[in-house]
Parts: sequence; structure tokens; C-alpha cells
Amino acid sequence: MNRFLVSLVLLTALVAATSVHAQTPDNPTRQDPPQNPPQTPPPPPRTPEQLGLPPSDPPFWTKRRVNLVLGFGSAAAAGFIAVQRDRDLRARKLDLQALPPGSNDEWAKQYDEAKGVMKDRNFWASVAAGVGGVTLTYMFTSRSQGIRPLRGGAAYIWSF
Repeated sequence: MNRFLVSLVLLTALVAATSVHAQTPDNPTRQDPPQNPPQTPPPPPRTPEQLGLPPSDPPFWTKRRVNLVLGFGSAAAAGFIAVQRDRDLRARKLDLQALPPGSNDEWAKQYDEAKGVMKDRNFWASVAAGVGGVTLTYMFTSRSQGIRPLRGGAAYIWSF
């Protein structure tokens, strides 16, 4: 309750301060000193062509290229983890099949562990598919900086 009262008092003080500031008239007798124009004009912008330098190439790592590399790299890493979990799951299946009859407790324990590995594998496979799909959509919906639309609005999408 005390925190509520403190925030209510602070909010009331803020509203009152803005209200007083809005109702205070400006001083009409005060005049700002005239602005003196700059004595010298600013120097013209110097481009590489004006300086006689060769034009600079665009940077290799553009935002789009970094996003695509990170997206597809993340999808590949998640897919690799999913494949590892799948191999582990196949090994656990062989271990379950090799158990002798009558070892119900051991079978239930290994079966529960295999279910956990299966859920883990499915999660990482879903992450790989999701990240890969989003990155692929980004690749088709964004365009490179060097690509200009052709007449009629068509553009090359497959520029990496």
C-alpha cells in the first residue's frame, strides 16, 4: 500500500508541474539576440571522386549476408544436434531389444530415458526446420543492396 501511495504522490507532482509550466506565459519583453550568419560558408563535401581516389567497393559483410549466414548456420547446428540425438536413440533402441526377458524394472528405466532422448531429438529437429524456414523466407523476401528493381518492379531475388 505504501508503494502505491508513493507512486500516486509522484504522479500527482508530475501532473502538477506540467500543468503549471503549460499555464505560465512566455515573457513578451524578452527578445532573443539576432542570429549572426556564418562568416564563411561551410566547405563543400568531398567525395572520393573529387579527391581523385578510386571508388570504394561495398563491404563484403552486409547486414543481409550476416543474417543469412547466421540463420543457415544455426539451422545446420540444430540439425546436427538432432542427428546426434537420433543416433543415440537408435543405440538405446538396440539396448532395449537386447535386454533379457523378465527385467521389467530395467526396461522401464531405459524406456523412460529413451523417451527423453526422443523428445530432445524432435525439439532440435523442429528448431532446425523453423530457423531454416525463417531464414529461407528472409532470403527470398529481402534483396541485396546491389540489386536494383528492373522496369516494371521485377528484381533478381537470388543474389547472395
